[in-house]
Amino acid sequence: MADIEYVEYAGVLDGDDHMTMARVLEVWAGGPVRVALHFFGWEIDYDSEIISLYAQPVNRRDQEPRYLLSGTLRATVAEAEARLRALIAACGEVGIGCELEYLIVDENGRVLEEREGGIVS
Repeated sequence: MADIEYVEYAGVLDGDDHMTMARVLEVWAGGPVRVALHFFGWEIDYDSEIISLYAQPVNRRDQEPRYLLSGTLRATVAEAEARLRALIAACGEVGIGCELEYLIVDENGRVLEEREGGIVS
């Protein structure tokens, strides 16, 4: 049986339609996300024993609207990669560009340098 790891991921979601992003992230996470208006715009978050996510808008005048996405998955590396690929696919189905990368960390969030991370495509 493969070992469960802590996989920390980060990336960007293209666009500023927070409601569509929230629906996609909710289905992907498997539970209701929280959407709240903060100083810089609508933020989206979710937390469970298996997955956490946080998305916040980055709207600069010189760039297209985007959301920064970060979180953790508690799964084998292969399972985490598959889930992240599924998120990219789900975003693509509704016209949201999505780029993600990940690192393998310990339970305290320290990067395990001897373990590889990667870019998910």
